[in-house]
Amino acid sequence: MLRLLGQDARQLAPYLDVLSPMLYQQMVGREEHWVGAIAGYFTALAVGPVWPILQAGKVDAEQFAAALTAVQQSGAAGVLVFTLADMTVDFWPLLADFQASANLIANSSLA
Repeated sequence: MLRLLGQDARQLAPYLDVLSPMLYQQMVGREEHWVGAIAGYFTALAVGPVWPILQAGKVDAEQFAAALTAVQQSGAAGVLVFTLADMTVDFWPLLADFQASANLIANSSLA
């Protein structure tokens, strides 16, 4: 299967502290498991931590939870969300349950 990506993690790695691929599954017409596959791909290639950016708009709580689970299982160090304005009251507890790598400082306001 041919995969085309716009970021070469190996070439970018020497210049980055963190790699944050924009994994907006709804915008590109993919299922939530795709988020985990691509997060795992970047995690395997990158030298430093990978914090995928997840889509919060145009997804429901079930889809958001599935994307978070996929990132967690991928081995990525953390997660970012696009956009804050799209975070609904249902999404915050799901984000609070995300287990970041031990090398990250937890946001105690989410606990």
